[in-house]
Amino acid sequence: MLLIAAAAADADLGVVLRAAQELGVDPGGLGAAEAAGLVTVAAGRIGFTHPLLRAAAYQQTTFDRRLAVHRALADLLPADDDRRAWHLAAAATGPDEEAALALEHAADRARGRKGYPASAAALQRSAQLTADPVRRTRRFVAAAVAANDAGQPDLTRRFLASCDPVDADPVLTAQVCELRARLAFDEGSAASAHDLLVAGALALAPVDRRAAGLLLVDAARNAWQLSDPPRVQEAAARLHELGLSPDDGLGPAVEAVTAAARLLVDGPAAGVPAMRALTRTRTGPPNLRLNAAFVAGLVGDFEAGREISQVVADESRAEGAIGWLPLAHVTLAAAELYLGRFRDAVATATEGLQLATDTGQPNRAGYLEGILGWIAAVRGDSAECVELAGNCHDRYTRNRIANGLAWAEWALALLDLGLGRPAEASDRLDAALAGPVRHQIQAVYSAPDQVEAATRIGAYDRAEAACTRFAEWADAARLDWADAVAHRCHAQVEPAWPAANRHFEAAVAAHAASDRPWEAARTHLAFGERLRRERRKNEARTQLRTAAEIFDRLDARPWASRARAELRAAGATDSSQPVVTTASVLSPQELQIVRLVAAGLTNREIGAQLFLSPKTISYHLYRAFPKLGVASRTQLARLDLAG
Repeated sequence: MLLIAAAAADADLGVVLRAAQELGVDPGGLGAAEAAGLVTVAAGRIGFTHPLLRAAAYQQTTFDRRLAVHRALADLLPADDDRRAWHLAAAATGPDEEAALALEHAADRARGRKGYPASAAALQRSAQLTADPVRRTRRFVAAAVAANDAGQPDLTRRFLASCDPVDADPVLTAQVCELRARLAFDEGSAASAHDLLVAGALALAPVDRRAAGLLLVDAARNAWQLSDPPRVQEAAARLHELGLSPDDGLGPAVEAVTAAARLLVDGPAAGVPAMRALTRTRTGPPNLRLNAAFVAGLVGDFEAGREISQVVADESRAEGAIGWLPLAHVTLAAAELYLGRFRDAVATATEGLQLATDTGQPNRAGYLEGILGWIAAVRGDSAECVELAGNCHDRYTRNRIANGLAWAEWALALLDLGLGRPAEASDRLDAALAGPVRHQIQAVYSAPDQVEAATRIGAYDRAEAACTRFAEWADAARLDWADAVAHRCHAQVEPAWPAANRHFEAAVAAHAASDRPWEAARTHLAFGERLRRERRKNEARTQLRTAAEIFDRLDARPWASRARAELRAAGATDSSQPVVTTASVLSPQELQIVRLVAAGLTNREIGAQLFLSPKTISYHLYRAFPKLGVASRTQLARLDLAG
C-alpha cells in the first residue's frame, strides 16, 4: 500500500485506492501507515511525513512490483493526464512507443503552459524509449529546442550529442545546425556559428525557403558582429539565391542584409536607407524581430529598436522562453543608452548580464558589460569602466566578436575625454579604427567624440576625417538627431566664427525636434565653450546652464563639472547645485521594482517577472521606500520614476 502511495506521488486518494483494488492489495495498510506516523491522509490526498519515507517505501521492494504499480496507475488515468505518460515510462523495460508518444504529447502540453524545462525532460525520456532512429533523433532535437528556449545550454548540448546522423532529413539537419550554431556562438566560435547557420539554410532551402531565409538573416548578423564583410556578403548572396517571394514575408530582411553588405563596401549612402524598412517589423519569430531591433541600432532609429526589444523581452518572460532574454536585453539596453535613458539602460543591462551568466551565454554578457562600461565612463566611474572594458577585451581575445570590443574601446575613450584627457581619447579611437572596430556602428557613433578630442589637441586633420565619417552616415540616415550632431561636428572643426555659429544654431534647432538628451547636452556645452572663447559671455552662460542641467539629470558627473567650470569662467556667480532626481537615489534593481509596484503589480507578480522571490522584492521595497520618502505603495504612483 505504501508503494502505491509513493509511486502515485500527490495523486488523490481515490486513484490510490482504485490502484490497490486492481492489484489486489488490502487498503487497510494505509490506515496502519497513518497510525504509525508514516503518512497523512487529508483533503482526499495522501502525503508522506518525510520525503525520505516516500523514497524508502518506493525503493525497498522488487522492481517487478514497481512496474506493476506504475502500469496500474497509468491505466486509471485519462489519456491527456501528464502523470499517465510518466507512469507508462516508469513501467517500460525497453523501447515503448506507447509511453514515448504519451510523453511527446505531455511535452506539447507543457510547452503550451510555457513549461520549457518540463517539455525538455518529457521529450528526453520519450526519445530514450523510442526504437526508430529517425523518430528518436526528432524527439532529441525537440528536447534540445525546448532546453535552448529554457536557457539550458548544457542540456541542449547533451541532447544534440544523443542524436543519430540526420542527413536524409533536411528539417532536422537545419534544426541541429541552428542549435549548434547558438552553442558555438556562446562558446566563442562565432565564425563556426555563421558557417553552421549557412549549412542549415542550404539543407533547408529545397523544402522551406522562408525558414532557410531566417537562418541566413541570423548568419548575416553574426558576420556583422565579427566584422567579417565577406561572410556578410555570402549571407546576402545566399538569400538572393533562395528566390524568396513577397508571400514569404522576408523582403525587408533580405533588403537589409543586402544593404548591409553594400554599406561595408560602398559606404552609408549605399546601405542605410534600404536597411530602414526592416525596423518596421513588429511580427514574426523572436530572432527576426531582434534582427530588426539590431538593424534599428545601425540606422539610428532607437525608438523602434527599444519598442521591438521590449515586446520580445516581455513575451519571452511571459512565455518562460528565458533563452531569448539575454539577446533581447542586449538590443534593449543599447537602445535605451542611445536614447539617453541611462538608468533604464543600467537596469536592463544588469538584469541581462545576470540572465546571460545564468543561461551560459558569455558573449551576450560581453556586450552588456560593454554597455555598462560606457555608462560608467559617462558617470566618471573610472574603476568600473576600466574593469568592464577589460572584461570585454578578454572576451574578444577568446571569441573575436568585434561588437563587445567596440563598446570597450569607445567607453575607455569617452572616460578619457570626460576626465580631460583628449590626447589619450584621440589616440585610442584612432587605434581602434585601425582594427575590426571600423566595421561596427560604434565607429560612426563615436566619431563626434573623436572630433572633439582631436580639436581639443589641435589635430584638425584627424577631426576633419571623423567629421566627414559621421556626416556621410547622417546624410544617409536623415534623422533630426543625426543632423544636429553633424552640425556640431562641423562647427567644432570650423575655424571661422560666423560659419561655426550657423552650424551651432542649426544643431540646437535640430536637437529640439529629437529626443537625445546626451547629444543635446554635448552640443550646448560645445556651443557655450565656443561662445566664451568668442567673448560672448552672456550667450555662453545660457548654453552652459542648459548643458549642466541635462548632464545633472543624466548623472554625467565629469561633464556637469566641466559645464560648471565653463560657467564660472564665463562670469556666472550663482552656485547652483546638481539636480537630484527621484529615480537617481535608487539602485537599478530598486528602480525596476518600484516602477512595477507603481504599475499595480503584487510582490509575487514582480518576483515572477524578475525571477526573484517575493521575499527579495519585499527587501528591496524596504530599502527603497525611505529613499523616496514614501510609506505606502499607493504613494509611488505619484512620483516621477522616469529613467
